[in-house]
Amino acid sequence: MRNFLILITCLFTVACDLANNSQPITAIESQIIINPVEVLGESLRSLSLVCKTEKIYPCINYPLLTDKIIKENGIFITFKSVEETTFCLTALGPATAILDLGNVRTGQNNMELNTTSHRNAGNLTITDSEIIVDFPQQNGIEISRKVTKRVPEFTYWGTIGYHTESSIDQIEEFLQKLGIEGALFEKQVAGDYHYYQIDDDGEIVVDRENSGYWFAQGFIFRFVGNEEEFKKNVLSISKGYFPDLYINIETFRGGRIFNWGN
Repeated sequence: MRNFLILITCLFTVACDLANNSQPITAIESQIIINPVEVLGESLRSLSLVCKTEKIYPCINYPLLTDKIIKENGIFITFKSVEETTFCLTALGPATAILDLGNVRTGQNNMELNTTSHRNAGNLTITDSEIIVDFPQQNGIEISRKVTKRVPEFTYWGTIGYHTESSIDQIEEFLQKLGIEGALFEKQVAGDYHYYQIDDDGEIVVDRENSGYWFAQGFIFRFVGNEEEFKKNVLSISKGYFPDLYINIETFRGGRIFNWGN
């Protein structure tokens, strides 16, 4: 998902630079799918709404134009139209918008997600563990996920891709070394955390079919301690398993550790 956010951000930069060359705007002709995302950062977290039209357009860089107003009494968003730019990234895709809501206060917040034809009033509730987007009526919009679990502090997760079934012994060895470094492998609360999903057994879900590897294993753990020293040690350990194992680890601060490349 992080790669998707980066791609969309780049597309919007291009769209802004070429604003003078854009074509007349067109009406929105489909549902707007809205996906809440807590953006992880080194020191702060923010909330974004990743929005896209259900309709697919001939150019993937068409922006979805919006009005956004954030006040003490609520967050008010109106989806206005789709802009057809003359500069076309020739791949099919929806019109998109990323709406940065900043650091939304904990508690219940009034929210409206409107189109030019429909008004939708609901609530955005932030707790220590969840983001809840509750809209009883969804006219012209679709909330893709009502409840998003928040990534707990000190949490790390990732996947190990491999192409030989016998590499499972190396995986077990690597995970044991993480434990020696202080990683705590524990059951997690079930739910969709956007960056990963936890099943009813408290285990991380792995999409092996679309992983790009013959085999893939997921893992998740907590580490409380010197983060920089831990990440340095994990990188050093993981590089010893390349190219048999492709190890990718994501962090609660939005960082990443992977054992291929420089």
